[in-house]
Amino acid sequence: SFDTLVIDEAAQIEDCKLFIVLRCPSLKKIILVGDPQQLQPYVPDEVREKGFGISSMERLMKLGIQSESHRQAQQAPSSSSSSSSQSGGRGGGLAPIRVPFVMLEEQWRMPPLLRALVSRLYYGNRLS
Repeated sequence: SFDTLVIDEAAQIEDCKLFIVLRCPSLKKIILVGDPQQLQPYVPDEVREKGFGISSMERLMKLGIQSESHRQAQQAPSSSSSSSSQSGGRGGGLAPIRVPFVMLEEQWRMPPLLRALVSRLYYGNRLS
């Protein structure tokens, strides 16, 4: 048995595939690694038109919060980072959800000109 699961390329995973692993009784934490700006889950066009072309990771990112350390780094680049995060409440009587996420902003594999273009088009000029 295991208590932590790391899923790489998680931005390509549909909800139904993630729900399967949630049935593991010993599982306490899932770490999703991926980039929703890259490949999305493959679904037929008629299914995508009904709103099912989004990955579980992207859904959670829209519901969740950025990690406190990431938010601090954006506000004051010279400040030290903290590993704490906040909980964001959701309506409907549900318990608060805690889905921290971090965007990695340093790109090492692209030439600077290409990185600048991709940063502007897809990442709000946040890549360096």
